[in-house]
Amino acid sequence: NPNIIINIMAAIGELAQVAGIGMRPWIDDLCPILMDMLQDSSSLAKREVALWTFGQLVENTGFVIEPYYQYPNLLDILFNFLKSEQTPGIRREVIRVLGLLGALDPHKHKVRKGRSHRNTMGMPISKPMDKNSKATSTTDTASELLVQMSGNSLDDFYPAIAISALMRILK
Repeated sequence: NPNIIINIMAAIGELAQVAGIGMRPWIDDLCPILMDMLQDSSSLAKREVALWTFGQLVENTGFVIEPYYQYPNLLDILFNFLKSEQTPGIRREVIRVLGLLGALDPHKHKVRKGRSHRNTMGMPISKPMDKNSKATSTTDTASELLVQMSGNSLDDFYPAIAISALMRILK
């Protein structure tokens, strides 16, 4: 019965408020259940209570940043909530949970999800220069990087150009 599940999750959220750090031992058992409930499109009430309960667990146990690493699709789930839900209360709760979870290094997150290759693009950002050669121009380096990264997103291209320019300045 969905109403029983909703009430149990609400009780767990209330318990997290009271118990605080004492709920930490059960987080590994609760989070997979909450992740499943957050993705259950059959019941908005289940998703809403799962989101609220997850927020209570994060806030009262100090379980921050780690959920992103243990559940790599968590960020996508929360962003889908923001995209699909029109109810201001649910959207506010999603933003609150994102704030409670804390900031995440985007590059590390991409690497963990497998969207980025090693060393940001799997290639050297700047060419090694021998003592007799002149530094290549910025446009040559930018166009070479663009050709080498043809399949990758521009999110990786612009930081690579900036790092390449900084490396050229250092040399």
